[in-house]
Amino acid sequence: MSATSTANRFAAALSQHPLPAHAVGEVAGQVLDQLAGADPDLLVCFASPHFVGALDDAIHALHALLTPRVLVGATAGGVLGGSHEAEDGVGFSVFAACLPGADLAPLSLRSEDTPDGPTVVGWDAP
Repeated sequence: MSATSTANRFAAALSQHPLPAHAVGEVAGQVLDQLAGADPDLLVCFASPHFVGALDDAIHALHALLTPRVLVGATAGGVLGGSHEAEDGVGFSVFAACLPGADLAPLSLRSEDTPDGPTVVGWDAP
């Protein structure tokens, strides 16, 4: 479902449910409520290491439920969502943004150890 608006809108959600399917359902429902059914242009996901084995399924479910134009994410030791934090436990969070007219392009970055020290790979300097 897509609601048309010219204003930027934002939503944030956190689930601490240990079952990935439940966690995804909780955050998707919160985002849908906060955005009044609008499709986000950008969806940023953060998952505690607990969810690593289920991330592919979680991403597919979020795409199906929220239909973002761009979805990016990362695993993290501490996960924030709204005004809540899951620092050492289970956490799955999303930040969603409706950005009418924005030009978004995802990219993949990773840290790599080199003889000169750590570097970020995938970031092409202008």
